[in-house]
Amino acid sequence: MHCFAFSATYDETEQQWKALDIEPLKRNAPYWQAVYHQRLGAVAEGSGSQG
Repeated sequence: MHCFAFSATYDETEQQWKALDIEPLKRNAPYWQAVYHQRLGAVAEGSGSQG
């Protein structure tokens, strides 16, 4: 599964476009991947899925 998020906003004070800083998310990617897999597994187990 992939996710795309567009995050841009115009800063009137600095007169420039700014975007989300994803560095902390990328740095913690192994943690978030483990959370995702745990939740996906729980959903699959709850639905009776085998595989």
